[in-house]
Amino acid sequence: MFRNGIVVIGIGSFLAVFVGLTFTEHVAAQQEIEKQFDLRDENRDGKVTPDELPQPAIFRALDLDDNGKITKEEAKRAAQRGRLRNIIGGAMGRNNGNDDVVPAEPAKSLEAPVRQGPKLLAPGEHGIGRFVSDFEFADLEGVTKKLHGDPQTKLTVVAFTSTSCPISKKYVPTLVEIQRDYASRDVRFILVNCVATDELDEMKAAASRFTKSIEYTFDKESRFAAHLSATSTTDVFVLDQSHTIVYHGAIDDQYGFGYSVDAPRYTYLRDALEAALDQRTLLVAATAAPGCLLETKLAAPTLSDVTYHNQISRLLQRHCVECHRAGGVGPFALETYEEAVAHAPMIREVVDRGIMPPWFAATDDRHATSPWINDRSLSASEKQLLFAWLDNQTPAGDPKQSPTPRTFADGWLIGKPDAVFEFAKPVKVKASGTMPYQNVVVDTHLEKDQWVQAIEVRPGDPSVVHHVLVFIQAADEEEGPRDDAADERAGYWGIYVPGNSTLVYPEGYAKRIPKGARLRFQMHYTPNGTATEDRTRIGLVFAKEEPKHEVFVSGLVNAGFRIPPNDNNYQVSNRPVTLPLDIEVLAFLPHMHLRGKAARFDLIAGGETRTMLDIPRYDFNWQLLYRYAEPVSVKTGDQLRFTAWYDNSKENPANPNPNVEVKWGPQTEDEMHLGYVEFIVPGANLGTPNPLTPRNRVRGAIRNALGGSASEAPNLGDALFRQLDADDDGNVSREEVEAKYPNNPAASTTIFDRLDNDQNGQLNQQELRKLSEILGR
Repeated sequence: MFRNGIVVIGIGSFLAVFVGLTFTEHVAAQQEIEKQFDLRDENRDGKVTPDELPQPAIFRALDLDDNGKITKEEAKRAAQRGRLRNIIGGAMGRNNGNDDVVPAEPAKSLEAPVRQGPKLLAPGEHGIGRFVSDFEFADLEGVTKKLHGDPQTKLTVVAFTSTSCPISKKYVPTLVEIQRDYASRDVRFILVNCVATDELDEMKAAASRFTKSIEYTFDKESRFAAHLSATSTTDVFVLDQSHTIVYHGAIDDQYGFGYSVDAPRYTYLRDALEAALDQRTLLVAATAAPGCLLETKLAAPTLSDVTYHNQISRLLQRHCVECHRAGGVGPFALETYEEAVAHAPMIREVVDRGIMPPWFAATDDRHATSPWINDRSLSASEKQLLFAWLDNQTPAGDPKQSPTPRTFADGWLIGKPDAVFEFAKPVKVKASGTMPYQNVVVDTHLEKDQWVQAIEVRPGDPSVVHHVLVFIQAADEEEGPRDDAADERAGYWGIYVPGNSTLVYPEGYAKRIPKGARLRFQMHYTPNGTATEDRTRIGLVFAKEEPKHEVFVSGLVNAGFRIPPNDNNYQVSNRPVTLPLDIEVLAFLPHMHLRGKAARFDLIAGGETRTMLDIPRYDFNWQLLYRYAEPVSVKTGDQLRFTAWYDNSKENPANPNPNVEVKWGPQTEDEMHLGYVEFIVPGANLGTPNPLTPRNRVRGAIRNALGGSASEAPNLGDALFRQLDADDDGNVSREEVEAKYPNNPAASTTIFDRLDNDQNGQLNQQELRKLSEILGR
């Protein structure tokens, strides 16, 4: 399909660049080729082979020196020379791997769908964090008002509306309810109508439905809309006390183009108000707002006017201060002008290199905006502002325009917790050497089950805590030795790793902690030269009501790898995990140690492999959670695979010793191969056990393979043996299982291997009787 003058050839193929591109388009095309090259270079060796690009005609066109390998520079030169045009022939087709041209997708697939609701947008490109200067307007009675009103007002909502736009009219009752609920909480509401042909009497009638504190203005010349960069008659802005935009988008998703539903699924405006009033980070800060479009003449930003107090302070608060603050994990604070100027050269360096703010997911061209709701990266506009400020000798500006300092409740990023649990006594951490994992159990004494919407783990001494995994331990569960790899496979309940100490879930999603449960902290300490003590604690925010979905975590693990000495690109994958039921993936978190180089999560479905998350540059110091903006459905029988690459060479400056073979182990000089998957099970009853633990995964796969009859069979193994032993030779082969269950690959792979105790490739009757044990019967 066409994308910015570039034709994408097939699934997982290269790009053809056509003649007639402008300079800007040509640069974009070259960048696109680089991205596509990185996608195809699966082993990260800087070359693409025929196996990685199984389309012979395209491969020959790009392999300029005919050596059987394509470098990135070769691909770019070939595109510049038009080597791909002869293959495509201007037909807008795609190659199927056999030198045939397959017709492109029909034109209708490129058109926007009829039904459109709010879409999440990149906050930095939608004005989030921008200072809004004062603005005068008149209400419907002609009284002059100012946008910068009463300084005691905590939040200001500016909602665009219309008495003629159908979607705007539908949203009036919703706005009436929201204004009624929040006016008493020092939230100011301004309604702006900038449709020139709307009638004044109708506006007054609409205004009369609100409480008396409502301010309604007729913005006939769209000056207010231009001042805020409003885009539609349902656009809403939330400004804080320092006149910073903290939310810009839709009211909710109840109404849109071509649809309406009985109740909203996402209450964006209410959620934004609650988070801003509680001084919490907004999960969703920017969306499109389906409504009647506004044609406003937006003033181009003047970069010479950018100062610390009017823009850069807000950018640092939004992207940096979470870590770079007093008591934060950052090496220095960036809370004041003086601190920002003192570290300006370093700020330029790390932003220019793309290592700060920490975010390492590759750009996904299948999405117009980032699919990750917690994307930390700076937008192009934000980088432009920052570099303009640095280039202009870091002007301070007017302190009166400075934002309200960002605060953290007793240092808690999740806000004030409903419950805090900590070690009964500190753990002594020695000065040098290594320490085995410490398992510390903390009683909660909870009197009832609780649903938890936010979790934060806070080490007592972060300088010696490498990571923390928190597990739920039933009140009657025995303590004792733990298989660390088994813990990793089972998934965590709470987590602390470098760069990530919180888990925050939207409304309707939560984790369960049972009555009387104990919390087992798996502590990984790394002595740093000074003996110390640690007393880690965990804070929980309880959900206000029972959730619709319970959140689970499972680990994709290969604990049997051996990384050879001096290997700079060693690849490790887990055996793909076949799903025994439908799930929705919420997030991924890769975990490796100092030799970790790159990582990727893949979905294998219908014979095709689709990359879900690609991290071409892995940083041990920032092991981030990558959370989807919208859950991704994965179906029964699909497979998940986690692949990681390791650099055990001397070229890796963090490598403790390039001359040794490296295996799985808990210490930093060891390695791990661990890809966490956070998910829900649609329609599952609350309290259902995690279906992707190794034991439950096998149980589910067996039930699927048996068509749901597993729980009813009185003598499961014997009955199944008679069905499967088609040739009556007294053994069941893998082929016989595959023939019986052709649509369930787990039956002849995962389940078969689990039952084949002597690993001879055959199942006898005694081995099949293990089904009862596996199913817990």
